[in-house]
Amino acid sequence: RAISMPSTFQASRKSYKPLKNELLK
Repeated sequence: RAISMPSTFQASRKSYKPLKNELLK
């Protein structure tokens, strides 16, 4: 999932770390 919207960025900021881990998997 690509985060380009600033609004979604702040909302997904908490799930940013776990999301990166899943992408690295």
